[in-house]
This record gives sequence, structure tokens and C-alpha cells, in this order.
Amino acid sequence: MKPSAFIVLLMLCAGLSGCVSDSTNPEVEENTQRYTFTADTLNRSADGGASFNLAENLQDGPMIVLWVSTGCHGCHDWTDALYAAAENGILSNDSIVTIHRYPDFESRQSLHNVYGSQNNSTHPTSWPVVIPDDDTPVFDMDTQSLVVGKTVFEAFDYPLSPTLQIFNTHGDIVWTSDEYRPTQFSLNNVVEILQGVDDANTLD
Repeated sequence: MKPSAFIVLLMLCAGLSGCVSDSTNPEVEENTQRYTFTADTLNRSADGGASFNLAENLQDGPMIVLWVSTGCHGCHDWTDALYAAAENGILSNDSIVTIHRYPDFESRQSLHNVYGSQNNSTHPTSWPVVIPDDDTPVFDMDTQSLVVGKTVFEAFDYPLSPTLQIFNTHGDIVWTSDEYRPTQFSLNNVVEILQGVDDANTLD
């Protein structure tokens, strides 16, 4: 999406009420068990390899996790907003990951058609796109022991699409938005919260 189109989108959405809190002080959610997993990616240069491990990537800093489906208009708008922010240097590609929410119903090719290629996709990404499924093993982040009987989607509270979560480097979900479409306020909130988490990690 061109920056001008992104600005227009934000102006159109500015009047919509959302579910994002105006607080920029993130708090760790009640679930104290932290999870990690390894899953396939689209295997583009932006993915950094054929697989993605959550715990390993969090070692480099807190991350925005965006759960998406291919036909979700809110997912498209959030992707475009984050893409524009990364292009403008407001966010780093290293701090974002997209996770496919419904791989049993949507093909890898359809995911690539929407999010995969900066030249040919309708809503391209410049960060990893990850494709777990119900058989993807889940591990306790602290003990690295296998968590039996829990899918990736259950481990992260069955997120709808779109759901945007911010993880700190310990694997805690410190903030979750269920706002369907981004506004200038919600995007600024995401950037401020991510920066606050990053600053807190620097002080640890």
C-alpha cells in the first residue's frame, strides 16, 4: 500500500471506535505459563529461513504478533499499516511476525498470494509469515519440555483474526488488541507499547 493510501485509510478509520486501551503501560496477562513453538514459514528471504522459532526470535527483542487469515479485511488493513510503519522506519521488520490462524481451511498458496510477495501479493509483508497447524508441537518456554495435548492456537488463547499481540523477551503476552481495523491512535499505541517493553528489557 502506498503511504498516501495508508493516510487515507487512517483518516477514514479515525472515527471508528475500537477496543484498544489508551494505556501505554503494558501488563503481563494472567496466564503465567509461557509457550514457544517452531513452524514452517513461506520460506522467502524476509522469513529468515524455512522455519521460525518464537523463543529464538524473542531473544532479539519484543515482538508484535499478528494473527491473520487470507480473507480478513481487518488483517489486510493491519498488515498494510504495519508495512507502512516498517517502510517509514517507525517499526523494525525484526519486531513483527505474522502467524496464519486457519491453515486447515486456507492453503499456503492463498497465504502467499495475499501476504507473501512484495511484487505480486495484495498485502505484502517484509517480515516472517509463519504457518503452524494443529500438529505443531508446543513447548514450555522456561523448561523446553513438550506440552502434551495443546495446540499452538490453544496455547495463545485461540486468537481470532485479526488479533495483534505484543510479546516481551520472556515470552509473556503483555498486550492484546482485538480492534478489527487500525486507526492512527491504535497504531501509535502499538508503537509506544512496543517501545516501552523494549526499554523495560534494556533496564533488566
